[in-house]
Amino acid sequence: MDNQVNDALEDLRAKRENARLGGGLKRQESIRSSGRGTARDRIGLLLDEGSFLEVDAFVTHRTDDHNMFLHQTLGDGVVAGQGTVEGRRVYCFAQDFSVHGGSMGEMHALKIAKIVEMAERAKAPLIAMWDGGGQRAHDGVNALAGTGEMLDRLVQCSGRIPMISVVLGPVVGVSALAASLSDFTILGEEHGQLFLSSPLETPEVINGEVDAAGLGGANLHASRSGIASLIADDEEDACELAATLLSYLPDHNMAEAPVLATGDPMTRLNDTLQDIVPDNPNKPYDMVSVVEEVVDDGVFMELFPAYADNIIIGFARMNGSTVGVIGNQPKVLAGCLDIDASIKAARFIRT
Repeated sequence: MDNQVNDALEDLRAKRENARLGGGLKRQESIRSSGRGTARDRIGLLLDEGSFLEVDAFVTHRTDDHNMFLHQTLGDGVVAGQGTVEGRRVYCFAQDFSVHGGSMGEMHALKIAKIVEMAERAKAPLIAMWDGGGQRAHDGVNALAGTGEMLDRLVQCSGRIPMISVVLGPVVGVSALAASLSDFTILGEEHGQLFLSSPLETPEVINGEVDAAGLGGANLHASRSGIASLIADDEEDACELAATLLSYLPDHNMAEAPVLATGDPMTRLNDTLQDIVPDNPNKPYDMVSVVEEVVDDGVFMELFPAYADNIIIGFARMNGSTVGVIGNQPKVLAGCLDIDASIKAARFIRT
């Protein structure tokens, strides 16, 4: 009996190690050499050390078409589970680009749908890390069914639990759509890209008129589409931004946001505001500077700073409690509201 137990444990250890390899060491090293991390590297950056509890690590696809039975990879291209961020429980998943380019097959999508459902049931935040090439054609209509359920779960969670997406590679098709359904989306400046269809099929890219970054890179989504809430310098910065953003948010829609002791006294006087706001009503000034003078410790986390910048939105703290900030920006279009600014403010209020 002891031998049988030991053999079973050895098999389990070997299987776990195989799952950690994803698409193989060669592909993982290729990803790292390009300046990007693997799925497990990113989860390690995001979560508190030793807190990650993985689910469905041994899931594989179930299609035999196109010789796919020769390419069974444990986890099916996504690493999912729960852990803690600064002591708070969160659910998370990260697409594994080393497995079929992070493409979304049936079991891949159902695995994401499951972790989203688990987050909703636990009333805990969800952090999604995207890096994949969209729908996996080899899975056929089964993949469509799986992605449909995943999208349905994400929509159901909207307004119930905080959802943060972190885009750290080229994300195409249904994965890009899913990432955009989050409450907040963080894009890596160098590698974060979002496309509804492959840039390789776009005439402007083929003709060399524009590159992939110009078509769907972080700066475009920050300034023109309004999808990118924040831009991160690198993957570590992206995870830090996600953790900071999470610190302002409650666990679910019926909970209170965390209250942190900032050490900024309620009775603090501020004479600087007299210098910032001019006497002449026609003279512009920076509303961000006003906000920073008012809130705790001068810390204001501005969201969508490059999109519709005639209005500012973001999070701060007053007496340690989270507050949402919305303000006209007099130095841009005299702070007048246009369509983009109105949508930006309305979406923030709704969130």
